[in-house]
Amino acid sequence: QGPAPAEPSDPEALPPDPAAVDDWARDEAPAAATALPDSADRSLTVERDILKLILQRPDLFQKAAEPWFGVTAADFTDLAYQAVFAAAAAADAVRPDWAQRVLLALPEAHLRDWAIQLAVEPLGPEPAERHAQEYCAKLRLLAVDRSLAALKSVMQRTNPLTDQVKYDEWFRQMIDLESRRNALLRITLGED
Repeated sequence: QGPAPAEPSDPEALPPDPAAVDDWARDEAPAAATALPDSADRSLTVERDILKLILQRPDLFQKAAEPWFGVTAADFTDLAYQAVFAAAAAADAVRPDWAQRVLLALPEAHLRDWAIQLAVEPLGPEPAERHAQEYCAKLRLLAVDRSLAALKSVMQRTNPLTDQVKYDEWFRQMIDLESRRNALLRITLGED
């Protein structure tokens, strides 16, 4: 059991139903702020770079067959990157006030400040649509690699003789993931 909830400053604010006290305490407790990632963390470089590209050049993604070349918030491992991407994906990128709409969709002030920082950091060479597609493929490739590693780990702990149905399903999933991985790898290499 955790610590007792703090006493409210106004005793009249307590809910009349004793069963609702836990709900009240949970609603009144301040939410933990989303931690910002370390900009020097090399494992998050692709996530950071794709968000810089999205925030600075949303026009590069407008002709994609899938929104954002198939990238979803689940492809990001860091919660702050997920939040910024979700805000960007929810905003209409063709509107002139797009950047402002992205910032307003972010729930925390420090996330808004950080998104502004990403929106003004240099991108490097002038990006093109192909560059955006390749970066999105890199991010999705990393997500597929994580899924493959998790699936292979489960498969290694499963006896294919005693649990053949599950093992066969996982094997089909692994083949599908490997196929997606190869397709994404071709895109990142500029072959597709």
